[in-house]
Amino acid sequence: MATGAIRFRYRAFVSYSHRDETWARWLHKAIETYRVPSRLVGTTTAAGVIPRRLAPIFRDRDELPSATDLGGKVDEALAASANLIVICSPAAATSRWVDAEVRAYKRLGRADRIFCLIVDGEPDATDIDGRANEECFCSALRFGVDTNGNTTRERTEPIAADVRPGKDGKANARLKLIAGLLDVGFDTLKQREQQRRNRKWALLAAASFAGMLLTGGLSVYALRARSEAIAQRGEAEGLIEFMLGDLRKKLEPVGRLDALDSVGERALKYYAAQDAGALDADSLGRRARALHLIGEVDNTRGNLDHALEVFEEASHSTGELLSRAPNDGQRIFDHAQSVYWVGAVAFQRGQNDVAEKSFEEYKVLAERLVAIDPGKPEWQAEVGYAYTNLGTLLVKEGRSAEAAPAFERSLAISSALAKATPDDAGLQLEEAQSRAWLADAREKVGSFDAAREQRMAELAIYASVLATDANNNDARRGELVARSALARLSAAKGRLPEALEQLRIATTLADSLMKTEPDNTLWTDIGADVNAFYGEVAFRLTDPKLAGEAAARSCTLAHDLVKRDASVVRWRGFHLSRCQSLQAALAAQAGNHAAALERSREVVARIDALKPADREGDQPIRWQLAAALLAIGDECRAMQRTDDAREAWGRVVAVLGPEQQREDAAMQTILATALLRLGRADEAAPIVAKWEHAGYAHPDFIAIKTEYHAATVADQRPSSPRH
Repeated sequence: MATGAIRFRYRAFVSYSHRDETWARWLHKAIETYRVPSRLVGTTTAAGVIPRRLAPIFRDRDELPSATDLGGKVDEALAASANLIVICSPAAATSRWVDAEVRAYKRLGRADRIFCLIVDGEPDATDIDGRANEECFCSALRFGVDTNGNTTRERTEPIAADVRPGKDGKANARLKLIAGLLDVGFDTLKQREQQRRNRKWALLAAASFAGMLLTGGLSVYALRARSEAIAQRGEAEGLIEFMLGDLRKKLEPVGRLDALDSVGERALKYYAAQDAGALDADSLGRRARALHLIGEVDNTRGNLDHALEVFEEASHSTGELLSRAPNDGQRIFDHAQSVYWVGAVAFQRGQNDVAEKSFEEYKVLAERLVAIDPGKPEWQAEVGYAYTNLGTLLVKEGRSAEAAPAFERSLAISSALAKATPDDAGLQLEEAQSRAWLADAREKVGSFDAAREQRMAELAIYASVLATDANNNDARRGELVARSALARLSAAKGRLPEALEQLRIATTLADSLMKTEPDNTLWTDIGADVNAFYGEVAFRLTDPKLAGEAAARSCTLAHDLVKRDASVVRWRGFHLSRCQSLQAALAAQAGNHAAALERSREVVARIDALKPADREGDQPIRWQLAAALLAIGDECRAMQRTDDAREAWGRVVAVLGPEQQREDAAMQTILATALLRLGRADEAAPIVAKWEHAGYAHPDFIAIKTEYHAATVADQRPSSPRH
């Protein structure tokens, strides 16, 4: 029976991952607004009688239930749809809802009415070694589906249009899909589209000539209308300013990414409808701020490619505006934001040289702002942010002693501003963050008491803000990170039960934040980190069950982050390695040395696959590499493979040698351990002495300190007299 013989409520059902919603919105509009060429309307194909319009299209789904059943409304919509269009990407390939919708549609016997739009990834990448995470087709698209909804071994070849760079492009992809929906040849539609375009230009030429005749008579009317248009535009611009200013400030603390995204898109939609050449500098500046907002939301969701594209577009605009008015504070401020965000994306991707260049330029711009108006608090705050940015980069590179002065400068500025305006929650939180960064720098160089003092002051600020606004997610996130840091400081003093309690509170906060905004990668990043730490402390307290649960949770979150954007070095190089190292330690604790060795080698292989700059310029990743190598050496020793063990320990020394790493107690504990394993106690001596003097009492350090002193005493014993 032809599809057209059945009366369908919808022309098509669009199935997509939430992360591809931008493409879904575009496709929905592109199909519903398409006008079928009049010569084709009314003809009959295998898909039925060709209509004038391809509407309606089903896209906006109600919230899907947690069960495997698709739910009543979606099930009904699938059955009532003449076609199924699947937006294909790595996110869609791993979406159980996309897969379930394809299965359900195939069970209806309509596999031949499924069309695909490839927006990212690679078809059938699961068949290529090492590239499975690029797969853009879900399982139900790649294989047949039986009457029970289960995939068979039969491979299928989905019909697909492709908008990836160098492929069909948006215009041709749209026509390919529409040709499939109508069951007509692509060339037929392409030729009709070209003919329609030619007629359109001919009509425009004729209309232009007629318009010239009318221009004179309309001039008077236009002058009268101009005043009204200016007034209306003023009101619209005022609304845009409110959306990008006051409304944004109210939405950000509660983490409403969807609302923030909508604000940015509405602002850009307004400017897209304007004549770009007629926009004044203020309007162009607001457009750039709308781009910043969209980029920030993309960045938070882990869409770094699109975020960078948006930030660079904004940077071109703000840079041009600044060149026209080099002493205009607003122009300097707008361009500083563009410069910062380009650097922030580079920072996340491990491109430290690019990040440093951007952060230095941002600092120069911030200082120019203060030079223009020294009394303006907002400009002073920009200088504080600039020093924080540079300090975080130094900490990432393992140069915490150099970072401390930058954080002190930032704290002096933020504290003064917070004290001057005690009712401004945003300024209070800026002071808290400055204290957090300074605490990190103090901790790295062994000033544990000074670090704890800053952390306690930071927690007091969060408590004050939350007492007034319990839903302030910025404060909740700050408390989460501060409690994790306090747990680290407690562990550094050997107080593991105290550390575990802080982490229990922190993981609860992380779960709450992730439920509030599942698409917020910042929450997921912190969740992966704090769960791994929770597991490490539980492991040292010999609670393998709790440690294993925390490790599994951390690995799940890490894998989710990497699926969102594999270009982020921290996610694939640090988070995945950390949780898997914990799993290796648990296997070793259970006596399964072979499994522990295999897991540790996986960690080393992953980090070795990174670019050298990503490994060497990122202190946490070097820490994970060294820890995995140390574990490999220990497992090889347990398996009587002495040469392999010494090789692994030797590489630890190469990774964390004194010329490369002179701070961070955890990393130097690993270095001292490797040196002692290699019989080089004299080289371990200054490390043990330094951290013993600092009062470092982490169980790992206490173990190696005890081993070192025992070895030293043994070396000092007099030899037996000769006979």
